[in-house]
Order: sequence, then structure tokens, then C-alpha cells
Amino acid sequence: MQNIYIVRGRTGACSDRTDWDVAAYTDEEKALKHYRSANAKAKELGIYGSNTINRAYIERMLVARKQKSKMGQLDPKVRCECTGVVYYVVIVSILEEVPEA
Repeated sequence: MQNIYIVRGRTGACSDRTDWDVAAYTDEEKALKHYRSANAKAKELGIYGSNTINRAYIERMLVARKQKSKMGQLDPKVRCECTGVVYYVVIVSILEEVPEA
């Protein structure tokens, strides 16, 4: 069985949380490299996530509005709320047939 590795982005908290697919790879190392690069870029831009509501939380929202477009090709569809953004990898099995119940 072969796997596909999906890089996903996440922003928001609880019922306001949004997840989106960024890229998919058949190579786990490439997916992990993309995930690490996207998180590093988000940290560099000051929009990396946290669910703490404090002064930094509000400042991150203001920064996010200005900086999210700078994620470039790492995530052209980036979304960012005041909680910041984080990236992670989901492993999904590629099946040739629909399994029986």
C-alpha cells in the first residue's frame, strides 16, 4: 500500500478553526521539508500560531494582515487569524479498491 503525504495549514481556534490543504507528495521527506519550510517562514514573518490571548495575540493579528501574502509559493492560499498559522502533515493511504464494510 502506498501513502500520500498532505501538507496542511491551520489557523483559528475551536469552532473558528480553519484547515486547508497546501500540497501533497508521494515522498514523505519532501512533505516534511515543505512543512518545516512553511512553519519557518511563518515564524520569520511573525505569524506562526499560538492560541494565547494576550498582547502578542493582538499584535500577531495586525502583523498577519500585512505578512500573509509573503508566504509566496510555500502557501499561496494562506489564511491567518489572530491565533497565527501552523502547518502539519497528514498521511493518507492510497487505495486501489473501495474496502468492504
